Amino acid sequence: MYVAVAKQQSADLSTISGTIQNDILKEYAARGTYIYPPKLSMRIITDVFEWCSHELPKWNTISISGYHIREAGSTAVQEVAFTLANGKAYVQAALQKGLDINVFGKRLSFFFNAHNNLFEEVAKFRAARRIWAKMMRSLGATDEKAMMLRFHAQTADPLGGAYFIENLTDEMEANATALITQIDAMGSSISAIESGFMQEQIARSAYEYQQQIESGDKIIVGVNKFWSEEATMPPFKIDESIRIIQTEQLKALKEKRNNEQVNHCLQQIKIGAQGTANLMPLVIAAVENFCTLGEISDVLRGVFGEYK
Repeated sequence: MYVAVAKQQSADLSTISGTIQNDILKEYAARGTYIYPPKLSMRIITDVFEWCSHELPKWNTISISGYHIREAGSTAVQEVAFTLANGKAYVQAALQKGLDINVFGKRLSFFFNAHNNLFEEVAKFRAARRIWAKMMRSLGATDEKAMMLRFHAQTADPLGGAYFIENLTDEMEANATALITQIDAMGSSISAIESGFMQEQIARSAYEYQQQIESGDKIIVGVNKFWSEEATMPPFKIDESIRIIQTEQLKALKEKRNNEQVNHCLQQIKIGAQGTANLMPLVIAAVENFCTLGEISDVLRGVFGEYK
Protein backbone atom coordinates (compact mmCIF):
# COMPACT_ATOMS: atom_id res chain seq x y z
CA MET A 1 0.00 0.00 0.00
CA TYR A 2 2.89 2.34 0.78
CA VAL A 3 4.45 1.59 -2.59
CA ALA A 4 1.12 2.09 -4.36
CA VAL A 5 0.79 5.57 -2.83
CA ALA A 6 4.39 6.36 -3.76
CA LYS A 7 3.72 5.34 -7.36
CA GLN A 8 0.56 7.47 -7.41
CA GLN A 9 2.69 10.44 -6.41
CA SER A 10 5.34 9.59 -9.05
CA ALA A 11 7.98 9.03 -6.37
CA ASP A 12 11.27 7.39 -7.28
CA LEU A 13 11.05 3.99 -5.58
CA SER A 14 14.83 3.63 -5.60
CA THR A 15 15.11 6.52 -3.13
CA ILE A 16 12.40 5.46 -0.67
CA SER A 17 13.68 4.35 2.72
CA GLY A 18 11.91 2.78 5.66
CA THR A 19 11.52 -0.45 7.62
CA ILE A 20 8.86 -3.13 7.94
CA GLN A 21 8.91 -5.53 10.85
CA ASN A 22 7.83 -8.45 8.69
CA ASP A 23 9.09 -10.96 11.29
CA ILE A 24 6.58 -13.80 11.23
CA LEU A 25 8.59 -16.38 13.19
CA LYS A 26 8.34 -14.44 16.44
CA GLU A 27 4.57 -14.46 15.96
CA TYR A 28 4.48 -18.25 16.13
CA ALA A 29 6.93 -18.31 19.02
CA ALA A 30 5.57 -15.52 21.18
CA ARG A 31 2.50 -13.60 20.00
CA GLY A 32 0.10 -15.86 18.10
CA THR A 33 -0.87 -13.35 15.41
CA TYR A 34 -0.28 -15.37 12.28
CA ILE A 35 -2.43 -16.84 9.51
CA TYR A 36 -0.52 -19.24 7.28
CA PRO A 37 1.77 -22.20 8.07
CA PRO A 38 5.38 -21.19 8.86
CA LYS A 39 7.03 -22.37 5.65
CA LEU A 40 4.46 -20.59 3.47
CA SER A 41 4.78 -17.43 5.53
CA MET A 42 8.53 -17.62 4.92
CA ARG A 43 7.82 -17.71 1.19
CA ILE A 44 6.04 -14.34 1.46
CA ILE A 45 8.97 -12.86 3.40
CA THR A 46 11.60 -13.98 0.91
CA ASP A 47 9.42 -12.63 -1.90
CA VAL A 48 9.57 -9.26 -0.13
CA PHE A 49 13.36 -9.59 0.22
CA GLU A 50 13.76 -10.37 -3.47
CA TRP A 51 11.39 -7.70 -4.78
CA CYS A 52 12.79 -4.95 -2.57
CA SER A 53 16.38 -5.77 -3.48
CA HIS A 54 15.51 -4.83 -7.07
CA GLU A 55 12.81 -2.17 -6.63
CA LEU A 56 13.38 -0.59 -3.17
CA PRO A 57 17.14 -0.90 -2.59
CA LYS A 58 17.12 1.48 0.41
CA TRP A 59 14.25 -0.30 2.17
CA ASN A 60 14.95 -2.32 5.33
CA THR A 61 13.08 -5.49 4.46
CA ILE A 62 12.72 -6.90 7.95
CA SER A 63 13.09 -5.93 11.60
CA ILE A 64 13.78 -9.19 13.41
CA SER A 65 12.19 -8.86 16.81
CA GLY A 66 13.39 -10.15 20.15
CA TYR A 67 11.20 -7.64 21.94
CA HIS A 68 8.04 -9.73 21.77
CA ILE A 69 9.90 -12.89 22.73
CA ARG A 70 11.18 -11.21 25.90
CA GLU A 71 7.78 -9.66 26.63
CA ALA A 72 6.26 -13.16 26.41
CA GLY A 73 8.51 -14.21 29.31
CA SER A 74 11.82 -15.41 27.89
CA THR A 75 15.17 -14.92 29.59
CA ALA A 76 17.80 -12.60 28.11
CA VAL A 77 19.70 -15.63 26.78
CA GLN A 78 16.58 -17.01 25.13
CA GLU A 79 15.80 -13.61 23.64
CA VAL A 80 19.19 -13.50 21.94
CA ALA A 81 19.19 -17.15 20.90
CA PHE A 82 15.65 -17.33 19.50
CA THR A 83 15.89 -13.96 17.75
CA LEU A 84 19.19 -14.74 16.05
CA ALA A 85 18.07 -18.28 15.21
CA ASN A 86 15.03 -16.71 13.52
CA GLY A 87 17.33 -14.29 11.73
CA LYS A 88 19.42 -17.21 10.53
CA ALA A 89 16.29 -18.89 9.15
CA TYR A 90 15.44 -15.76 7.15
CA VAL A 91 18.96 -15.54 5.77
CA GLN A 92 18.99 -19.21 4.80
CA ALA A 93 15.60 -18.86 3.08
CA ALA A 94 16.88 -15.85 1.14
CA LEU A 95 20.05 -17.73 0.12
CA GLN A 96 17.95 -20.65 -1.12
CA LYS A 97 16.11 -18.14 -3.30
CA GLY A 98 19.43 -17.14 -4.83
CA LEU A 99 19.73 -13.71 -3.19
CA ASP A 100 23.12 -12.14 -2.44
CA ILE A 101 23.81 -12.10 1.31
CA ASN A 102 26.06 -9.06 0.92
CA VAL A 103 23.13 -7.15 -0.57
CA PHE A 104 20.14 -8.18 1.53
CA GLY A 105 22.28 -8.57 4.67
CA LYS A 106 22.70 -4.79 4.84
CA ARG A 107 18.93 -4.34 4.94
CA LEU A 108 18.30 -6.53 8.00
CA SER A 109 17.59 -4.80 11.31
CA PHE A 110 16.76 -5.95 14.83
CA PHE A 111 14.38 -4.88 17.58
CA PHE A 112 15.30 -6.04 21.10
CA ASN A 113 13.86 -5.42 24.55
CA ALA A 114 15.68 -3.51 27.29
CA HIS A 115 15.08 -4.58 30.89
CA ASN A 116 16.33 -2.83 34.01
CA ASN A 117 19.21 -5.18 34.79
CA LEU A 118 21.74 -2.85 33.20
CA PHE A 119 24.77 -5.12 33.13
CA GLU A 120 22.87 -8.14 31.84
CA GLU A 121 21.32 -6.01 29.09
CA VAL A 122 24.67 -4.53 28.09
CA ALA A 123 26.14 -8.03 27.90
CA LYS A 124 23.11 -9.21 25.91
CA PHE A 125 23.49 -6.55 23.23
CA ARG A 126 27.25 -7.05 23.00
CA ALA A 127 26.89 -10.84 22.76
CA ALA A 128 24.18 -10.52 20.12
CA ARG A 129 26.43 -8.44 17.90
CA ARG A 130 29.26 -10.97 18.23
CA ILE A 131 27.05 -13.96 17.48
CA TRP A 132 25.37 -12.33 14.49
CA ALA A 133 28.68 -11.31 12.90
CA LYS A 134 30.02 -14.85 13.25
CA MET A 135 26.75 -16.32 11.98
CA MET A 136 26.64 -14.12 8.87
CA ARG A 137 30.29 -14.86 8.12
CA SER A 138 29.59 -18.59 8.37
CA LEU A 139 26.69 -18.17 5.92
CA GLY A 140 28.96 -16.52 3.34
CA ALA A 141 28.90 -12.79 4.08
CA THR A 142 32.12 -10.98 3.24
CA ASP A 143 30.96 -7.35 3.47
CA GLU A 144 31.36 -6.02 7.01
CA LYS A 145 28.14 -4.01 6.67
CA ALA A 146 26.26 -7.22 5.92
CA MET A 147 27.58 -8.72 9.17
CA MET A 148 26.54 -5.74 11.29
CA LEU A 149 23.69 -6.22 13.73
CA ARG A 150 21.58 -3.06 13.57
CA PHE A 151 19.45 -2.27 16.61
CA HIS A 152 16.54 0.14 16.70
CA ALA A 153 18.85 2.23 18.91
CA GLN A 154 22.61 2.05 19.15
CA THR A 155 25.38 3.88 20.95
CA ALA A 156 29.07 3.44 21.56
CA ASP A 157 30.33 0.69 23.87
CA PRO A 158 31.21 2.68 27.02
CA LEU A 159 31.49 -0.39 29.26
CA GLY A 160 33.64 -2.43 26.89
CA GLY A 161 36.89 -3.63 28.47
CA ALA A 162 35.58 -3.82 32.02
CA TYR A 163 36.32 -7.32 33.35
CA PHE A 164 32.82 -7.85 34.74
CA ILE A 165 31.12 -6.84 31.49
CA GLU A 166 33.53 -8.81 29.30
CA ASN A 167 33.08 -11.91 31.45
CA LEU A 168 29.28 -11.54 31.47
CA THR A 169 29.29 -11.02 27.68
CA ASP A 170 31.34 -14.18 27.17
CA GLU A 171 28.92 -16.11 29.36
CA MET A 172 25.88 -14.72 27.53
CA GLU A 173 27.43 -15.52 24.15
CA ALA A 174 28.29 -19.08 25.17
CA ASN A 175 24.83 -19.82 26.56
CA ALA A 176 22.98 -18.27 23.62
CA THR A 177 25.23 -20.04 21.11
CA ALA A 178 24.56 -23.38 22.82
CA LEU A 179 20.82 -22.80 22.50
CA ILE A 180 21.17 -21.81 18.83
CA THR A 181 23.18 -25.00 18.26
CA GLN A 182 20.33 -26.97 19.83
CA ILE A 183 17.88 -25.31 17.43
CA ASP A 184 20.19 -26.02 14.48
CA ALA A 185 20.17 -29.70 15.46
CA MET A 186 16.36 -29.66 15.14
CA GLY A 187 16.70 -28.41 11.58
CA SER A 188 15.99 -24.69 11.97
CA SER A 189 13.90 -22.18 13.84
CA ILE A 190 10.91 -23.33 11.82
CA SER A 191 11.31 -26.89 13.07
CA ALA A 192 11.77 -25.63 16.64
CA ILE A 193 8.53 -23.66 16.31
CA GLU A 194 6.57 -26.45 14.63
CA SER A 195 7.61 -28.84 17.41
CA GLY A 196 6.60 -26.31 20.07
CA PHE A 197 10.15 -26.12 21.48
CA MET A 198 10.45 -22.33 21.48
CA GLN A 199 6.94 -21.80 22.82
CA GLU A 200 7.49 -24.31 25.64
CA GLN A 201 10.85 -22.77 26.61
CA ILE A 202 9.39 -19.27 26.75
CA ALA A 203 6.33 -20.42 28.71
CA ARG A 204 8.52 -22.25 31.24
CA SER A 205 10.74 -19.19 31.77
CA ALA A 206 7.68 -16.97 32.17
CA TYR A 207 6.26 -19.36 34.77
CA GLU A 208 9.53 -19.54 36.71
CA TYR A 209 9.84 -15.76 36.68
CA GLN A 210 6.29 -15.40 38.01
CA GLN A 211 7.07 -17.87 40.77
CA GLN A 212 10.08 -15.78 41.78
CA ILE A 213 7.90 -12.67 41.96
CA GLU A 214 5.26 -14.42 44.06
CA SER A 215 7.89 -15.80 46.44
CA GLY A 216 9.36 -12.33 46.90
CA ASP A 217 12.68 -13.14 45.22
CA LYS A 218 12.14 -10.38 42.66
CA ILE A 219 10.95 -6.84 43.19
CA ILE A 220 9.36 -5.18 40.19
CA VAL A 221 9.38 -1.40 39.98
CA GLY A 222 7.50 0.26 37.16
CA VAL A 223 4.17 1.34 35.81
CA ASN A 224 2.68 -2.15 35.77
CA LYS A 225 3.52 -2.68 39.46
CA PHE A 226 1.12 0.07 40.43
CA TRP A 227 -1.80 -1.48 38.58
CA SER A 228 -3.05 -3.61 41.44
CA GLU A 229 -5.10 -6.75 41.13
CA GLU A 230 -7.94 -4.92 42.87
CA ALA A 231 -8.00 -2.23 40.22
CA THR A 232 -10.34 -2.78 37.33
CA MET A 233 -9.40 -2.13 33.75
CA PRO A 234 -11.40 0.71 32.21
CA PRO A 235 -13.98 -0.73 29.83
CA PHE A 236 -12.89 -0.80 26.20
CA LYS A 237 -15.43 1.13 24.20
CA ILE A 238 -15.84 0.93 20.46
CA ASP A 239 -16.79 4.21 18.86
CA GLU A 240 -19.76 3.08 16.82
CA SER A 241 -19.66 6.20 14.66
CA ILE A 242 -16.15 5.31 13.45
CA ARG A 243 -17.19 1.73 12.68
CA ILE A 244 -20.22 2.95 10.72
CA ILE A 245 -18.18 5.48 8.76
CA GLN A 246 -15.49 2.93 7.89
CA THR A 247 -18.09 0.36 6.84
CA GLU A 248 -19.83 2.88 4.61
CA GLN A 249 -16.53 3.97 3.06
CA LEU A 250 -15.62 0.37 2.31
CA LYS A 251 -19.03 -0.27 0.77
CA ALA A 252 -18.70 2.85 -1.39
CA LEU A 253 -15.22 1.81 -2.50
CA LYS A 254 -16.40 -1.63 -3.57
CA GLU A 255 -19.23 -0.08 -5.58
CA LYS A 256 -16.98 2.48 -7.27
CA ARG A 257 -13.99 0.29 -8.15
CA ASN A 258 -13.69 -1.86 -11.26
CA ASN A 259 -14.73 -5.19 -9.76
CA GLU A 260 -13.94 -7.08 -12.93
CA GLN A 261 -10.35 -5.90 -12.60
CA VAL A 262 -10.44 -6.68 -8.88
CA ASN A 263 -11.46 -10.28 -9.57
CA HIS A 264 -8.71 -10.57 -12.19
CA CYS A 265 -6.06 -9.32 -9.74
CA LEU A 266 -7.21 -11.70 -7.02
CA GLN A 267 -7.17 -14.59 -9.49
CA GLN A 268 -3.59 -13.69 -10.45
CA ILE A 269 -2.57 -13.79 -6.80
CA LYS A 270 -4.18 -17.22 -6.49
CA ILE A 271 -2.29 -18.51 -9.52
CA GLY A 272 0.95 -16.96 -8.24
CA ALA A 273 0.50 -18.52 -4.81
CA GLN A 274 -0.07 -21.93 -6.37
CA GLY A 275 3.21 -21.58 -8.26
CA THR A 276 6.56 -20.00 -7.48
CA ALA A 277 6.13 -16.48 -8.88
CA ASN A 278 7.10 -13.56 -6.66
CA LEU A 279 3.87 -12.40 -5.04
CA MET A 280 4.85 -8.77 -4.49
CA PRO A 281 4.09 -7.43 -8.00
CA LEU A 282 0.76 -9.26 -7.93
CA VAL A 283 -0.16 -7.84 -4.52
CA ILE A 284 0.85 -4.31 -5.55
CA ALA A 285 -1.27 -4.58 -8.70
CA ALA A 286 -4.18 -5.75 -6.55
CA VAL A 287 -3.77 -2.83 -4.15
CA GLU A 288 -3.58 -0.37 -7.03
CA ASN A 289 -6.93 -1.71 -8.21
CA PHE A 290 -8.42 -1.28 -4.71
CA CYS A 291 -8.47 -4.89 -3.58
CA THR A 292 -8.74 -4.90 0.20
CA LEU A 293 -6.30 -6.49 2.63
CA GLY A 294 -9.01 -8.93 3.67
CA GLU A 295 -9.68 -10.00 0.10
CA ILE A 296 -5.98 -10.56 -0.61
CA SER A 297 -5.52 -12.49 2.64
CA ASP A 298 -8.56 -14.65 1.93
CA VAL A 299 -7.15 -15.66 -1.46
CA LEU A 300 -3.90 -16.71 0.19
CA ARG A 301 -5.86 -18.56 2.88
CA GLY A 302 -7.54 -20.54 0.14
CA VAL A 303 -4.16 -21.65 -1.25
CA PHE A 304 -1.94 -21.81 1.85
CA GLY A 305 -4.50 -22.76 4.47
CA GLU A 306 -4.41 -21.61 8.09
CA TYR A 307 -1.96 -22.67 10.79
CA LYS A 308 -3.61 -23.84 14.00
